[in-house]
Amino acid sequence: MTLVLDDIRNFKTQAKNRRDLRRYESAVRILDRAIALAKANLPNGELHIVMAEELADCYAILGGVERRWALEVSGEERHLHLVKSIQAYDRAWEFESGDYGVVNSYGMLNRLVSRLLLKPDSLFTDGQTNFGENVTPLSMRDQLQDAAQRIQVQLDRPRRDDYWAMADLALVNVLLEKEEPEVAYAGFLGKTPPEYAFKSVLDVLKPLAELKWRLADKIANAMKYLDRPVA
Repeated sequence: MTLVLDDIRNFKTQAKNRRDLRRYESAVRILDRAIALAKANLPNGELHIVMAEELADCYAILGGVERRWALEVSGEERHLHLVKSIQAYDRAWEFESGDYGVVNSYGMLNRLVSRLLLKPDSLFTDGQTNFGENVTPLSMRDQLQDAAQRIQVQLDRPRRDDYWAMADLALVNVLLEKEEPEVAYAGFLGKTPPEYAFKSVLDVLKPLAELKWRLADKIANAMKYLDRPVA
């Protein structure tokens, strides 16, 4: 099983390298191989959680690849890749929210971010929003409220001091207009995260700041607040 895990993790590294080179199609193919291998080796017993974590991570990385791809194209092609991004993040969330013992908010939050990029007005709509064929409809505000509660529970125990969790909670609070960016991201900054964490957070914020919606200025302010030299 160790060799299988090594292969999956090597595939993930290769996919990230292709993604960073904007070779998205190749990254997707590699992740498909990683996912197939992980699914074939999802056992019962002590390695169950480990393999479920790998599957959640593979699907989340795939969601990110498809979203980056979407942001570089337009029209129907953008729509197609955003839908694929949502579907991949939804699969990651299935492992995070299931009985596997996976403790993360990666898929949980990003499945909502990709939906907002597809339909920004869904954040200000009462009840469920229909995002189109093959995408699960959701009530975005309800889901964001639920995400905030879940992340806070994670921060209280298993992810205490986790700057990724703090960044996720901060984004939820900004989207729900509960806190100004300076307040929301104070916990994240307080952990002096590494430079790559800042870059990852800014990469999520940037397309949200570019949307034509009422939160554009607030999210742009969050980017300005975070775009600083790392100590």
